[in-house]
Order: sequence, then structure tokens, then C-alpha cells
Amino acid sequence: MDLTTGLFTTRNTDLYLPDVSPIAFTRVYRTGDTNSRPFGIGATHNYASFLWSNNQYQDVNLILPDGSRIYYVRISAGTGWTDAVYEHTATQTEYYKSRIAWNGNGWDLTLKDGTVYVHGENAPLQAIRDRNGNQITIIRASGQTGNITNINLPNGRFVSFAYDGSNRSQQQ
Repeated sequence: MDLTTGLFTTRNTDLYLPDVSPIAFTRVYRTGDTNSRPFGIGATHNYASFLWSNNQYQDVNLILPDGSRIYYVRISAGTGWTDAVYEHTATQTEYYKSRIAWNGNGWDLTLKDGTVYVHGENAPLQAIRDRNGNQITIIRASGQTGNITNINLPNGRFVSFAYDGSNRSQQQ
């Protein structure tokens, strides 16, 4: 519970699959979110992050599954996307001094420990890669967008997802 906003968030890990880069599939619920998400009204999962900007190519926000935002400011010269590099310095979180840069097909958010979160072009999280190159790949129904259909681990294991007619997760 955030006493300044009155928002209550909760997280419950439903599935853990070990690997060199394990999957920890966690439901995230936030009061005040009236949108229907993969687990119903206000309830989503930890792979539901995306990038958003109100000031295109000058700054960007990482929107986390609980609705919180991590703000990044452009640190590179220019005004286009291909040369854009953003950095977060506003909060002392795991995102402090992390950077976002264009990768030719979307955006790489690189943490100081070398972990890379790959987001598509105008699309949500696509992959997570550790500093050794081990990658969790997120497969979506419509290429870079849509519901997650599979999460693939580095050593061939995977988790598949099914949804009901309202795009709510039915089965993992």
C-alpha cells in the first residue's frame, strides 16, 4: 500500500521454471486500474512492461506492470530515434543509470549489471537477456504485439499460454 496515493498493489508468483535464466511468472494486481488485463480487471503479469513517451525521442517512460513509471531523459545529441540514447537517474532503484537505445528493431533497456530488456518498436517486452547472453524470449500472438503465447527459456524449455474470449489468461 502506497500511503501517499492510496494505491494497493500485490504480487504473487504462480509459476517458477528453473534454467540458466529462469522464468518467474508473477501476477500483479493494482487497485484503481479499471482495464481488463490478462488476469482480469487491474491484474496483469511481470512480463507486461512497455515504453511510452509524450515527447517522442526526447524522453521516454518505462511503464511497469504495476503502473509505475521509470523516467528516462535523452543523453545523446540529435532528435531522431536511431541515434537516441536515454538514461534514468531520478531514483535509486535497479534502473538507476540504466540506458535505453535503439537496436535496429526496437529498444534495448540495459541495466548496470548487464541485463537487457528488449522492447519492440511501439511494442511491449520481447525478451530478457542476461550479461552472458542467455535469453528468455517472449512470443506474442501478433508478432511484437498481442497476448503472450509462449515464453521460451535458453535451454529449450517453455511455457505456453491460452486465453478466453476476453483475452484473459486461462491456462499456463
